[in-house]
Amino acid sequence: MRLPIVVALILLLVSCGATPAPLYGMDLPEPCTLLTIDEVAAALGEPVKQPQSEHELLDAECSYDALAAQSHRSVLVELTTAGPDSASFEQRAQFFQTEGARQIGSGGGATYAKRGAILTHKPGIILFLIVTDDTRTEEAIFAVAQKLANKVLTRLP
Repeated sequence: MRLPIVVALILLLVSCGATPAPLYGMDLPEPCTLLTIDEVAAALGEPVKQPQSEHELLDAECSYDALAAQSHRSVLVELTTAGPDSASFEQRAQFFQTEGARQIGSGGGATYAKRGAILTHKPGIILFLIVTDDTRTEEAIFAVAQKLANKVLTRLP
C-alpha cells in the first residue's frame, strides 16, 4: 500500500469519528536522542560530526561519523518496529546468524553480535547498533558496541 493511500484512509477514519491504530514505525523514539555526541566521541576516541537521522515507515536510524575526514570510525543506531506487519526479532536474528553472528544472551533478552554489530530488542522495538573502527581489535570494538547498546537499551521506552 502506498503512503498517500494510507494517509487518505486515516483521514477518512478520523472524519468518521473512528480512532485509527498507530502506524508502525511512527511511535519509535528518535534514535539520535538515545546517545549523546559526547558519549559517541568518547566511545570512538575522537570528535564526531552532528548525528544524521533517517526515518522510514518501519524504522529509524541515526549515524554518527568521526569528524576527521580520514577516519573510518562511526556508530549507527537503527530502531525497527517489531509487530505483526514487520519482521520479528527472531527473523532478524536468524538472518544475522547466517552472516556469522553469535548469540551472547539467552531467553527473552537474547542478543546477537558480530564484531562491532549488536542485535537485541525490547518489547516492540528491535535495536541494531554498529560500531565501525578499523584500528581496534575485534574484542575491543565489541566492547565499545556492547557498552553503547546497553546505554541505548536503558533509554528505550
